[in-house]
Amino acid sequence: RKLPSFATAMCTMASLPRIERTPSTDTADEPAHSSAEQAYAALTAELQKSGFDVVAPLRAGWYNDYIRELGLSTDSTAYLQASGERHASGEEAPFALAPLPDFGRSGDALAILVGNSRAMWPAFLRWLKAQKDPDALSDPVDTFAAEAICGAVGRFAAASAAAAGRKAAVAHDSFWASDMTPARLVDMNRAARVAGVCYFSDAMFLSVHPTFGAWVAFRAVVVLDLPARDTP
Repeated sequence: RKLPSFATAMCTMASLPRIERTPSTDTADEPAHSSAEQAYAALTAELQKSGFDVVAPLRAGWYNDYIRELGLSTDSTAYLQASGERHASGEEAPFALAPLPDFGRSGDALAILVGNSRAMWPAFLRWLKAQKDPDALSDPVDTFAAEAICGAVGRFAAASAAAAGRKAAVAHDSFWASDMTPARLVDMNRAARVAGVCYFSDAMFLSVHPTFGAWVAFRAVVVLDLPARDTP
């Protein structure tokens, strides 16, 4: 099978959907655009300090619609029941992807893909050096990623709530690339594709970033109870 050229891949990326802003008719619990932009800018800046320099917003509905179209979602995998496929986690149930939650926003909930290039490694090594007993960590990279991403997202959720005049932080749910539990598994490569971050080759099952090439790793998709349209 002939693989697409890099130029073709980049043209394909250019045609992917982008979040379009539309005027909101219900602003009682939503921050103003400027406040939302400031909170998101602070989130990306904090993540970049920890080496997570591949960050992109997307609508949860984009991912859900895409996996449903491919027949990979839990509500469209009848053909897998007879396939005998075994899930990578070792579960006996046929492989299927659960849709991302959308907090009742009809697919418009904000999801954020977080990943990294090689920029993560210096930050990770500094963090590892500061640990009292690094040898005791069974999964140091995943632990570092969870600490950095959870902290940054938590502050973003609090800032977004404050901008909307809420006392409680915005509800959110984090899905990790390292979590192979069927109910929590997210196809990070396809999430990156619908977010317009990378070209995805089905033939090689490989994501190609326009700057970093194939040297990218995706760590998490975080879904928040916020409208995707308010984020740049």
